[in-house]
Amino acid sequence: MKQYGKSRKDHMREYLRQVIVLIGLCFGLGCFSAGSICVKAAGNQLVDSGSYKEIRWTFYENRTMVIEGKGYMHSYLDPEESKGNRPWEKYIDQIKILDIRSGVLNVGASCFNDSKSLEEVMIADTVKDIGCSAFRDCKALKKVKMPSKLNHMGDHAFEGCISLSEIKVPEIVSRDKLNGQTASRAFKDCTGLKTADVTYGSTIISDLMFAGCTSLREIKIPETVRTIGSGAFTDCNSLTYIYIPRNVTKIEACFSLCRRLKSIKVSTKNRKYKSINGVLFTKSGKTLISYPPSKRGKKYTLPKKVTVVRANAFRYLAHLQTLVISKDLKNRKKGDNTFQDSEIKKVVFQKGVKRTTKNMFYNCKDLKQVSLPSSIKVISGFTFWSCNHLKSLKLPENLRGFGKNAYDDTYQKGKRLIKTTVYVKNKRAKKIVRKTGYKGKIILISSRNKRK
Repeated sequence: MKQYGKSRKDHMREYLRQVIVLIGLCFGLGCFSAGSICVKAAGNQLVDSGSYKEIRWTFYENRTMVIEGKGYMHSYLDPEESKGNRPWEKYIDQIKILDIRSGVLNVGASCFNDSKSLEEVMIADTVKDIGCSAFRDCKALKKVKMPSKLNHMGDHAFEGCISLSEIKVPEIVSRDKLNGQTASRAFKDCTGLKTADVTYGSTIISDLMFAGCTSLREIKIPETVRTIGSGAFTDCNSLTYIYIPRNVTKIEACFSLCRRLKSIKVSTKNRKYKSINGVLFTKSGKTLISYPPSKRGKKYTLPKKVTVVRANAFRYLAHLQTLVISKDLKNRKKGDNTFQDSEIKKVVFQKGVKRTTKNMFYNCKDLKQVSLPSSIKVISGFTFWSCNHLKSLKLPENLRGFGKNAYDDTYQKGKRLIKTTVYVKNKRAKKIVRKTGYKGKIILISSRNKRK
């Protein structure tokens, strides 16, 4: 025991007072059974203790902190507000094991965030609420024993726990009244997390729940899940396979930056979605939701039924080079039917396609070749804008419209910018293109040029 400036006599009095208080607490709680605080105290010297309403905390020399009692822990508005105000603040960076005992009803918001030495957490089944940022940025945390069921898990609860390698997510039975879900960003940026098992009974995987878990290789989603939130698996770089259970009825844009994803499988009993050769579609087959970035194959033809391609469906492609656009693809709401930022190198529009959509291939910096059939009448604005390696564009003879910034004036060759070239088949098309302010070269292809 450190003396903190007290005399030896005062120190002994303080020590005896703490022992008497502890013995009284043990008798009051009836905890002389094996595994109780009193048994653990034997051979493990008490350092400090305190209480808040019905909750008592005790810190031991072996760097274990015990939270016990019957009631609720105090919660703090945010991590910054908690610093300096937690009763155990002077020990927050010394805690190695945290034991939250039966009787405690919650883990307070921001109560243990940024605890630098915390390695293991045990939470009793009586706990029904883990507050926002409760263990946020506990970078040494390796092991967590969760309650079997929770009413609520706050946002950012375990965000940034980079040493956590596996987690069993408890059933969360209620939702946030404001945004309809709970546990948003709960395990975000847990970069060491390799496996996650969502307990049967859970109905939602929340927005950004596992975003940034770059080591995540396996995620078990139970049949009870109905919603997979926006960005739930964003930047899960090690995820190669995912299975969508039968009861899922809502999937947001959740696989962005999953660069190693090879296949998305869907239960054949799912009424809302289906998988065709590892690609995710709506059950009708009319909407393509996500093309796995690491799916094998250099060429992909959109199925004939597809009328809508979700935004960002083709991103961070590892193998796909050529995309064939079917005639059924429609010009739909903003954001759909765009292949923006894709690594596609060649695009072929099938005969029957009448127009491109706005921003369709915007910023596709690897795109080098485009084949446009005679059926196309309109090239919408920004269709091929910022496609830095697309040197030229050959327009169809029946062109009626060429949107503003439909095609960039220049392409990049090394560090130089060189003017692009548009080939047209009649003077009307040349006039249409020039009116948009295009400053590149426009070359009229005459019948004489064709014979040559």
